Formats: sequence, structure tokens, C-alpha cells
Amino acid sequence: MAKVGFVAKAEKLAAMKSPVLLLTFNRPDTTQQVISALRLVQPSHIFVFNDGPRSSAPDDSRKVAETRALIDREIDWPARVEKLYSEENRGIVNGPPDAIDWFFSCISEGVILEDDCVPHVDFLYFCDELLDRYRDDDRVWVISGDNSLKLPITEPYSYGFISDPNPWGWASWSRAWRHHDRTMSDWASFRRSREFRRLVPDIVERSRRRHLFDSKPVSSWAYRWALTVLRNRGLVAVPRGNLVSNIGFNRPDAHHTFGSSPQANAETFDIFPIVHPPAVEKDPQTQFEWVERGLRVRRLRPSYRFRKSRRRVIKSFLYLFRGKRTP
Repeated sequence: MAKVGFVAKAEKLAAMKSPVLLLTFNRPDTTQQVISALRLVQPSHIFVFNDGPRSSAPDDSRKVAETRALIDREIDWPARVEKLYSEENRGIVNGPPDAIDWFFSCISEGVILEDDCVPHVDFLYFCDELLDRYRDDDRVWVISGDNSLKLPITEPYSYGFISDPNPWGWASWSRAWRHHDRTMSDWASFRRSREFRRLVPDIVERSRRRHLFDSKPVSSWAYRWALTVLRNRGLVAVPRGNLVSNIGFNRPDAHHTFGSSPQANAETFDIFPIVHPPAVEKDPQTQFEWVERGLRVRRLRPSYRFRKSRRRVIKSFLYLFRGKRTP
């Protein structure tokens, strides 16, 4: 698997087959990079959502207008382009799911990209192949492009399955999205239920998920979708190498990617030829690493806390011992 830049370089590439939904707001610079990646494979059917300006942000009207003008200018290949432009700001909680509802009311399957998620071209072909392969398999709910955590995948397969979706470049089917519970209608009772304990038997992981689903959905739609997928035991295909680079970190206009991160601007990789796993089930090592590092459960485990405390005690002791030896 050779390292490459954000997109593969080729003289001429085959057009991708799947429709694409592009979620945009007020970032023309990142939006341009995503469209430039799409231009390499020239999808013939593109849906574009653009959220309206916030009344509290004076620069939004100008930036939103610039983004919309850029979309008109940069999608310059033969394509059917459908637009959902909001005059009011729907925000990160309502805007994306409104757009995805619209997308899947028009088509049965497709790829969703946010305006800061730049795909390698292999991601788009990867989606084409897996959307077709698992179209009628109700066990598979999401095809993810993100593996910036470098989750291990069982050799020699090109991807594995886990339980949680990531919104940094993904694909799905209307058959899955129609289950989306955007209000988390019975979470209050489900979080205490026997069903939830069976679904997440590890007590530390269960506590972590309760915290996430209690607090995060008020600021992002993605956690509501994650709960839907988890509760329905949906599987999420994760590629061996990262296929989408999130370039939205450490920007003043970021929603949930403030500051720096080892996952920011992650390199992307080739994935073809694809070797499919023989069984449609969670990859144990991928799922374990996702829970421990992706959900950050590892740092909550008593053994981890004990090791951290022991290191602090040893470090303090050494500091005091060396201080006493100083003449």
C-alpha cells in the first residue's frame, strides 16, 4: 500500500457511478479542495447542501455567497447538480440530517462528504464497489473512508467491520438511513435497559457510551446517527488504510475539530485491488482498538489509571530524591 497525497494522480480516471452529497457552509477554500478531488472521477449526479448564514456572525453572508459562487464555478464537468440552499442557518445539529433526508428521498444509495473531508479517489471507487456488494445485505449500514486512527485490519483483507460510523467521508443506503432516530426518542430508558447491557457488556465501555450519548448529541447530529447504527447492530466497513483526509482542524471556523490532532490532515492510501473479508461480522481486533482508542475507553480503565498514577508517584519521588542530592 503506497503512500500518496490527498488524491491519486492519474492522466484519466473512470467516472464514479454513485451519487454524491456535498455538505457545505461557509468555507470556500476547503470546499474547493473537495470539489477538486471529485473532479478526478466526475460523478454524474451531485447533490449540494449549503447552510444559511448565522445572524450572530457578520462575515457569514459573504462567506456563504462565496461558497455558493465557487460551487457553481468549480463543478465544471457534465453532471446533474441538485441544490438545497438554506436561507436560514440550520446549524450542525439539524442541517446535515435535513440534507441527508433530502438526499435519500431522491436516491437509494450514495456517498456523503463534508466540506473539509478530502477523499482519495480510491475512496470513491471503494464506495462504488461496496455499495453494490452490500446493497441487499441488511447487516451492513455504512461504508467509512476514515481510518486516521490506523486501526488494525485482519490480514490480508482490505477492510474490516466495526460498530460505529464516522462522518468524515462515508456512504450508505436509504434502507439504513430510514431508521435514523434524530430525536433519540427513548434513549433515557434504553440507556438503563437490559438490551443496552447485552449490546455493550463491558461496563467501562458502557459508561463511556452513556456519557457520549448523554452529552454530545446536543452539539452534533453524528452521535444520533451513531446510536441508531449501534442499536440496530449495523456494521460499518473501515478501510485498512485511511481514504479521507480531514483538513478542517485548527481553524477558527471549525465545529468539532478545534486545535491540533494527530488525525488532522492524515495521509491517504491506495486500497485497490480490494480483498474482501470472507465473513460479514465485526473484526475483533479492529473493534477492540476502535473502542479503546476511538471512543477513548482505555484511559478510563482502572489498570490504565493505576499505571498513570504509579508513573506520577515515581516521577515525584525521583524529583525529590534528586533535589536532596543537590549540594
